Amino acid sequence: MKRLCILLLAALLLAGCGRRAPVTDDMETSTQAEETTGLYVPDSAAELQSAGAVRMYMLSNDTYFGMTGIGANLLVMGQKGLTVLAGDKGEVIATLETGDVTAVSVVDTASTGMAYYLTATRQVVVLNPQLQRVTEVVLPEGIVGQPVICLAKNEVYYAVGSEVRALDLSTGISRLIRQQAAASRMLLGTYFDGAVLLCQFTDEAGNAYMEYISTETGQPLTRGAGISNLQTSGAEYFVSWQDGTVRHLVYGTRGGESHSFLAPDLPQDKTAGRAAIMPMGGVVDYVETEEGLELTYYDLKAGKRTAQVTIPYTKSPSKFYSDGTYIWMLATDATSTIYRWDITKTPVEDENVYIGTLYTPRNPDTQGLTDCRTYADEYQKKYGVKVLFWEDAVKHTGGHTLVAEHKPQTIRNILDQIEPVLAQFPSKFLQKTVEKGWIQIALVQSIDEDKDWAQFWEEGDCWVLISVKADPVKALIQGMAYAIDSRVLGNSRDFDNWNQLNPEGFAYTYGAEVEIDPAYLEGETRVFAEEIAVTYPHEDRCKIFYHAMLPDNAEMFASPAMKAKLLRVCTGIREAYNLDKKTDTYVWEQYLDTSLAFVKE
Repeated sequence: MKRLCILLLAALLLAGCGRRAPVTDDMETSTQAEETTGLYVPDSAAELQSAGAVRMYMLSNDTYFGMTGIGANLLVMGQKGLTVLAGDKGEVIATLETGDVTAVSVVDTASTGMAYYLTATRQVVVLNPQLQRVTEVVLPEGIVGQPVICLAKNEVYYAVGSEVRALDLSTGISRLIRQQAAASRMLLGTYFDGAVLLCQFTDEAGNAYMEYISTETGQPLTRGAGISNLQTSGAEYFVSWQDGTVRHLVYGTRGGESHSFLAPDLPQDKTAGRAAIMPMGGVVDYVETEEGLELTYYDLKAGKRTAQVTIPYTKSPSKFYSDGTYIWMLATDATSTIYRWDITKTPVEDENVYIGTLYTPRNPDTQGLTDCRTYADEYQKKYGVKVLFWEDAVKHTGGHTLVAEHKPQTIRNILDQIEPVLAQFPSKFLQKTVEKGWIQIALVQSIDEDKDWAQFWEEGDCWVLISVKADPVKALIQGMAYAIDSRVLGNSRDFDNWNQLNPEGFAYTYGAEVEIDPAYLEGETRVFAEEIAVTYPHEDRCKIFYHAMLPDNAEMFASPAMKAKLLRVCTGIREAYNLDKKTDTYVWEQYLDTSLAFVKE
């Protein structure tokens, strides 16, 4: 399988001083639990319904926002302080009352303990697994935004001035990682045990971009465009990657293989979510059902759905964590509850495989594209147009900058959307439109980065370019309108005196910037469908045709001038395409006051 191209460099290329405060007795602010206190609730509804697979732990009356591990123990973070739990009974083995750690604080944990950042004093405080303060380091004045702590490397990363720096938590010595000319910079997190640092830079024009850099060399590894929710554990990662109009969920290994996670989409009309459980190499989906909250576990390595359980539960999970054996779920509303799921006790058998090949522009789904080609070839037979995609779609550009679309599911979706439009035209209508060539419909990922569609003529063909980011129906109608207008101009006399339909003294601007009378675009005095229609006669007619093809546009054609123009467009099309004797009413005629359909005597 191919590697995830957007993370490849990050996978392969990884290979000033702050003041350190001494540890004093008054820093020992941790409180050891005098008596072992268990938070486990025996025989809870969740445990009984799951036959012992799910245990419930009831937390104290506090608002909890975080949950993670310190070695084999569980750390829970609340507004009042920190709590370390251990054992099946959820014994409280250490607590730390502090108002300094909040839901927006910078926190990191490891088997050696935890560290957090105090914004007011610029202190990074390091605690041991018993929540006893080990040391603290004060960051320099003038740091930008929040730092990022990485106990895996015993470093804290911060931005100051134009620099990104790393400070050793043991020695307090700072080193330069990256010097970046930018209006502002923000550090967002570390990955792969601290080998990669995610930064957000903003240039002088206000354009923000994310970049992954090496914490060792500071070299940029890749831009973060389209990447979100990256989670790592050791060398493994799980990430959401937006590739054009398609979102991939990707599981892979640094320097190794990458796969698409193909689980069913989550429902949009009820409580549902998805969380990567990287220490176990899996993913948990949760969905609200009539019976409670359904939890489903997918083993990413095997590509299988391996466990499922439903618990009588109404609160939405706020955090998932795994120690490699159990899955822990934190839920908070009026009270806070932790659930521990032993997936080995709720196995399911499912023959489906939920891991597949990750297709990219360099490694496209050739079979899928071949199937799309077979499907699109039918359009040529039925409607007299050619539909091009992938590499064929960018061979003729008309001076535009095009990016090819490689995803069969996106192409097929657009093909399905445009077919009803093509089917609205009479038999051989579109073939007659370009008598010595074809209407060539090219489906591409982007046109000049931000255009929805474009149209041009080349070697007798009318090319209609459609971006997959656009509404394909509207883009197709607008593009074909120009070809239809050209046919009518050459084969009908109805457009000879077109300007007579405009107000007295009006003249088209022919590209010049001229202030437009607002009355031309509204109400009973409306004369034009859109502002661009005042530039050229063919723009005027093409916009009328385009809007006449769309539903719910009767109001646009309510004024006398718009009625007259629409009638002239429709009679011109009937004459140019020899439709005068046809008894049909065509979709572009839907807003006429009187039908043009031929009536036999």
